[in-house]
Amino acid sequence: MLNFFKGKFKSIFVLNKNKINFHIPLILTFLMGTFFTIGFYLNNIKAGLTASLAGLILVYFPIYATTGERIITLLACSFAFIFSYALGLMFSFNYIISSIVFGMYCGIIHWLTSYLMVRPPKSFFFVMIAATASCIPHRPDKIAESLGLFALGSIIVTFVAFVYSIIVNKNKPSISGRIFHVNFKYNQDTDLLEAIIFGIFMFISLLVGHLLKVVNPYWISVSCVAALQGASKDHVIQRVTQRIAGTFMGLGLCWITLIFANEDIKLILISIVILQFILEATVQRNYAIGIIFATPLTILLADASTLFTMSTTTFMKLRLFNTLIGCLIGALGGVVIHHEKLKYELKKKLKLLGIGSLN
Repeated sequence: MLNFFKGKFKSIFVLNKNKINFHIPLILTFLMGTFFTIGFYLNNIKAGLTASLAGLILVYFPIYATTGERIITLLACSFAFIFSYALGLMFSFNYIISSIVFGMYCGIIHWLTSYLMVRPPKSFFFVMIAATASCIPHRPDKIAESLGLFALGSIIVTFVAFVYSIIVNKNKPSISGRIFHVNFKYNQDTDLLEAIIFGIFMFISLLVGHLLKVVNPYWISVSCVAALQGASKDHVIQRVTQRIAGTFMGLGLCWITLIFANEDIKLILISIVILQFILEATVQRNYAIGIIFATPLTILLADASTLFTMSTTTFMKLRLFNTLIGCLIGALGGVVIHHEKLKYELKKKLKLLGIGSLN
């Protein structure tokens, strides 16, 4: 029995044998460092943090693809990121409306990423951006400015990635001859019911966070989507375990970072840049290890303005509580999604309502 659990634990943290391209992590690190430097010298750190969020677009950068495929992927992801951020901002004035719109959007983006066969982490960061934008306090007169900064960051990131792609693919004989050739695959068996269930549970996760009066409740939704993305019941359980274990260790890392930084914003910005590089280099090889670095990174990026309004220990306890709540909701949603009998009955009821045949 002990060996069984040891094997399970090791499998959670084993590294996949994927070839790592360090160009993208380095480019992203450089861009984020540039955004932070400009924000620091303009005495507007929040502007630098907002623009740097767009750097997460490069997580979806297709390494083995033609320039044409890369351009379309980056432009589509850039547009989706901007739309996610705008949607979160526009409906943040009322938590009930915000939760409903957020749930609907999550269902749509889940279906689209499944249909377009978007590489992992699939809909995760689109949902994270929307949740973050809807939960962090914004002054109404500053919404346009925040959206503009985020859009500018997206444009710069996409342009730099485009230039990189042209330079790199030009030296590859197998690709240079068909540099703008595009050949995307589509998943014709995308499950609409799964997307609906996904959206419902994402709505519940954000609403629960608001009802519990959690400070910046986006973390519950982020933890929930991580669990919901499991491909099977076993995978859901593995994702929940990875999320909780990774978050627990990530919170420890964040706690150490904050103590080391000692409220020095320059050290916090440097920590964000380092964490972003490590995340980009590890998340494709192991989700749990990636989460260890994603946890402090997301907290430092999204909560930089409120980090020092409460004690570090209290803040860490709050984030761990949010993770447990989010994983519980996500695990429940995962069970519903992968319960074949329940899904069959739901499909029959939807057909009776005249919605039509669902795959």
